[in-house]
Amino acid sequence: HGTTDAITAPNGNDEAGYYEWQALSTMDVDCPKWMDWFHGGLQFQLEHHLFPRVPRWRLRELCALTDEIFAKYEIPVLRIPFVESNIMMLNQLADVGAKVVKEKAK
Repeated sequence: HGTTDAITAPNGNDEAGYYEWQALSTMDVDCPKWMDWFHGGLQFQLEHHLFPRVPRWRLRELCALTDEIFAKYEIPVLRIPFVESNIMMLNQLADVGAKVVKEKAK
């Protein structure tokens, strides 16, 4: 669901717990509250994965709680501003597309 590359856990081990891998393998899009309707809650991927039954209109409220808990255990949370996250996503799509073209050319 994101554009991050997760290789090893922040604790330096190759293995991480469920919550740590959720933080490593996804990113949230940091955008103003007025954009929540447009995104439909999809900008809060970490909170959605941790609390899948929480309604989308309550996910923003969980960000502060998630940050507090993850900071306590030194697990990084990735929240990228809206424009930057879209640039990252478009670059990722371009990279994947280039790999597909390269494979088809073989």
